[in-house]
Amino acid sequence: MNKQCIINEKISEKFNDINSKLYNFKHSIQLFVDCLEDNDNVSVNVICLAIILKEYFEQIKQEYTHLLEILNILE
Repeated sequence: MNKQCIINEKISEKFNDINSKLYNFKHSIQLFVDCLEDNDNVSVNVICLAIILKEYFEQIKQEYTHLLEILNILE
């Protein structure tokens, strides 16, 4: 196995690991938002935080996907 192939495999493994973490983070945020929506005693500040976190995740995911496309790793 040549050096370039090993590097590509390691990069691919790192991206897969990050993708798994992003997937878990996305669903955690969605659960958080859903719980807030079901609760009548939630402050506006907490709701705003949830919305900001959800938007922030979407931006990170878009940047991640764009990087995968640039590196031709996207499956």
